[in-house]
Amino acid sequence: MKINNDISARPVIEPMLSLINVVFLLLIFFLVVGHITTEQQIEIQMLASENQHKSLSEPSEDWLYINLDGECFYHDKPLKTVEFGQVLPVQQTLYVAVDASLPMGDLQPIIDELEQLDIADISLITRLEESHQ
Repeated sequence: MKINNDISARPVIEPMLSLINVVFLLLIFFLVVGHITTEQQIEIQMLASENQHKSLSEPSEDWLYINLDGECFYHDKPLKTVEFGQVLPVQQTLYVAVDASLPMGDLQPIIDELEQLDIADISLITRLEESHQ
């Protein structure tokens, strides 16, 4: 009787070893990526908006108009952001009529310039609705 020496009592683990290595490397990868993303979070300040239906007594020619291209007009004349301090009224309410399709990314630099001026109140208007009475 011949006994085969090729049969061994060891369990067959060599094919599983590479799979264990890959799972271990993936675990380390996700731990590192998860740690990096939590440190890079920033706070975003959301703009507060109010939906007010009040009658506007301010004449519309005194409004600052901003068109879809981000160009500003005051008294039907083009106005650059560097000229805001010389032209716009101080210590008063300023109504800013903005094209509703203008992206907030294009509007934000203009709002930042207006906030630096000595304006009492800035009202941002994107749409006027007719009152149905």
